[in-house]
Amino acid sequence: MSVSSPVYRRSAIALAVGVMLLFAGACTTSPAQRSPSRSATPPHTTSSSTVPSSDRTVRLACADAGSGLTPTGDVNLAVGGITLEGLSGSVRGSSADELGMRVPAGHKLYFFKAPAWLKAGAAATTIELVSASGGYLAWVPARIWTSATGDTDLTPWLASKVVFTGCADRDVTYFGGLLSIDPNICLTLQISGASGEPRQIPVGSSALC
Repeated sequence: MSVSSPVYRRSAIALAVGVMLLFAGACTTSPAQRSPSRSATPPHTTSSSTVPSSDRTVRLACADAGSGLTPTGDVNLAVGGITLEGLSGSVRGSSADELGMRVPAGHKLYFFKAPAWLKAGAAATTIELVSASGGYLAWVPARIWTSATGDTDLTPWLASKVVFTGCADRDVTYFGGLLSIDPNICLTLQISGASGEPRQIPVGSSALC
């Protein structure tokens, strides 16, 4: 058969087309065979979405305190050289969110303000929640409490133990208080100083706790 015949030319064209399709199929990968694209990086999770562990300790020095006016009234809790203002009798907290206190997202907590007053020269004092207490201590440096332009962020300061150093030459007040998982606050504080046995103090109404 002559290479110039119509039949030969049609056969040659068909062969060429078939070879082209074969190579095209070999170079094409189906969607199911392609490598998966890289996963998006998950958003950074801040401490604001996490409740602190139960053994966290916060230490507040003399420089963290505000000027201290001697507490007045009969609803204060005094142990050794420290006085917790308003912390006596039935104690009921208010929603931290409604009071402008920022707490970990997704956790309903109730706040009760209880400034901690230390007289000049008082020994360093530790306040600790006993393990069965369902809440947190939340005292913060005075500069944070007094300079907040919006909500006061308590999250970095939530703890189960706070150590107050006080000042040698002046009475001072530390600002903050207690957070509870229940509005009817029922917490037990263990308070200890440089001397004497630690004292456990129940906080809240005995009828409700």
